[in-house]
Amino acid sequence: MFRDRDHARAVIQNIAIDDADEEPISSEQVELLIEALAPQFWIARNDGSAIHRGMTRLGGGPDLPDGTVWPVRPAPPDAERTAADLEQHFDWIAKHIVRDLPFEFLAQIDLTEAATHPEHASALPHDGRLLFFWDGVVGLIQSGPAACRVIWDRTPAKELRRLAIPRALEELDAAYDPEGRFKKPYVYPERPMRLNPILTLPDRHTADMVTNGLLTALADDMRHENSYARLTAMDEGQFITDGLRGARLHRVLGPPIPDQDDPRFDAIVADGFPPAPWKGEQLTDAARRALDWQLLAQFNLGDLAQQDLTEGMVYFLIRKTDLAAHDFSRVHAVYQQT
Repeated sequence: MFRDRDHARAVIQNIAIDDADEEPISSEQVELLIEALAPQFWIARNDGSAIHRGMTRLGGGPDLPDGTVWPVRPAPPDAERTAADLEQHFDWIAKHIVRDLPFEFLAQIDLTEAATHPEHASALPHDGRLLFFWDGVVGLIQSGPAACRVIWDRTPAKELRRLAIPRALEELDAAYDPEGRFKKPYVYPERPMRLNPILTLPDRHTADMVTNGLLTALADDMRHENSYARLTAMDEGQFITDGLRGARLHRVLGPPIPDQDDPRFDAIVADGFPPAPWKGEQLTDAARRALDWQLLAQFNLGDLAQQDLTEGMVYFLIRKTDLAAHDFSRVHAVYQQT
């Protein structure tokens, strides 16, 4: 949302004080908002840039060492039963869930680029790149580590090669709807991107809000709720020239921007926490456990596909202990759609 703290103060002054719909917020509440700011990267368009090996980009094929095998999602152990359950309403998922399929490649992030902003990238490795793969079949109905692969590759850029798109993905892309009315992309358009360091306030529906009673009180106060909604609406400052909200939703680190509830809640349930609904102390406990997880990256599928009818968000979540150890083997993927 904000370029830096000075920019945040200026926008808060404009939205929550000068142009407040109801009562302006107090100076103490301004400091509360400043304290709640979290560093994050916006994966922004890199217009005019030539595509080179190892750079931050969306779509296409991944840059990996010569001879690397494209990661494959094996058919789930219960694939036949799941296919039978899905056949009536989701026949295309039923048809593909029983196959071993290549993961879809969503994006790669140049970690040396991130490292030029140490205050934002301190949790990340400082070299190589992270490559994000997701299962766009099983991942639509099941979350967790089986639905994704995240590869940390440290190969020097000059030794990288562009992996060829597996034929299976091209076949699936073409066969999704033979009549051509609808499209489910399995291969996404290649676009050069850049990491734009920003500061952001937590979305109203995140665990960060549950554990911050003063911030929740401010966001829920009828006198200030519209101001907080505008401060988290992503339509100010550096984003004002970007007409598509989806293009502003590609993020690295920081708090997630949920399409539904905080995707980290899904991760703690997978770890054995009782499923929602939660109230009172159990909700607080759920939020605290959720904060043991870190958003590694999130991608908006509509903008990724550059198609109006494609929708939803994919969240890649990692335990903070795993991130500190640079262990990306247990990343948890969550898909949400409004």
